[in-house]
Amino acid sequence: MSIRRALVSILTLSAILCGSLRGQDEPDRTLGQIYKYLNRDLKNRIFANPLLFVGEITALGPVFQGVCKVAVNQTVDFAVSELLLGDLPGNTFRYGYINCTRQPLPSPPFTLHSQVILFCHYRNRCEQPLPATPERLARVRAWVDEARRPEDNAAFAQLKQAIKKAKPLRTGSDLIFEGEIARIQAVGTRSCDMYICRETEISVAHILFGELTKGPILASYGSVNCPVALPLSVRQHARVIVYCALQMPVTQSCLTPVEDSPQRVAEVASWISAEEAAP
Repeated sequence: MSIRRALVSILTLSAILCGSLRGQDEPDRTLGQIYKYLNRDLKNRIFANPLLFVGEITALGPVFQGVCKVAVNQTVDFAVSELLLGDLPGNTFRYGYINCTRQPLPSPPFTLHSQVILFCHYRNRCEQPLPATPERLARVRAWVDEARRPEDNAAFAQLKQAIKKAKPLRTGSDLIFEGEIARIQAVGTRSCDMYICRETEISVAHILFGELTKGPILASYGSVNCPVALPLSVRQHARVIVYCALQMPVTQSCLTPVEDSPQRVAEVASWISAEEAAP
């Protein structure tokens, strides 16, 4: 074997091994990016528009067969089954991954009909899909549950204060309920020269206090055009506890929603009972 051929063989083997190692390391790197965002960067990323969901790869776009003079994308379509962070106008998402190889995107992770976890720092910068094993799903869900901004604690404290200040709570004007955020108005791209409220629709699942003649509840949280720090509870499909003062049927009458949990429901129920029992 000539020296040149031996060098080519060594370089080829090195490329294969490095590619294999990168393929093995990619899931760990993606998990690390998700963990870093949720546990380190969250408080400082008011201007970001992150997206994290569990879903299925439903379609892979055509593979470009020409000469790549510029970066060319191959599209990937996802059906969203569980939205963990961010908001979407529907239950589908499409993203384009650079692919100038004239070959389909590698499988895995780009396997048709596979269940994956997708994380995007911004809508135009997504990581590779992460195969959704039970262990990875459990870890990511736990990180989301643990990732709390100061705004989360502030919202819960505000809910407690509102109940205690009601004196008394009135069935016809005060409403406290468990619900689910059914729709959030999409964030716009207009300049922040005038604050425009972001409309949110909340479906009512269980009333803790008060009466509701019709639903869902319309509220407004944050802005569609100005960066505003909001708790993670303000996201599509989030289960929440909400206090609304219904004296005036306006969207601003509801407090910031609080992430729902059995412990928090028990606390809220105890505050309501104490308020009702007060002379």
